[in-house]
Parts: sequence; C-alpha cells; structure tokens
Amino acid sequence: MQNDYYALAHEQAGKERADLRTQIETLLARDARLEKLIDVLKQLLPEPPAVEASADGHHDHNGSHEHHS
Repeated sequence: MQNDYYALAHEQAGKERADLRTQIETLLARDARLEKLIDVLKQLLPEPPAVEASADGHHDHNGSHEHHS
C-alpha cells in the first residue's frame, strides 16, 4: 500500500513539473515578443534629451532653488 502512495505522489509531481514547464515556455515566448516590441518602439521614439548636471552635481532645471510642495 505504501508503494501506491509513492506512485501517486510521483505521478502528481510529474504532472506538476510538466505544468510548470508549460508555464515557463509560455512566459519565455511572451518575453521574446515583448523584447521585439521594445526594440521596435525604441526605433520609433526619439532619443530623450540628455540631462546635464551642474558643477555641484545637482540637475539645473530653471536656476531656482525653491522647493515645490
């Protein structure tokens, strides 16, 4: 009888592993499609302007040092 439990547990584990493999394959395929989409979008969108830092290492927005709330 103990062998039956082992066989059932082994079978269930095999099914779960197969299900996980299927899910991983699906996620990898989705990842590949998203990477292709990102590459296409990068080609379509202009490069963002470079932000220059001032000598003290802070970004220079408009010269004002006021804090916004």
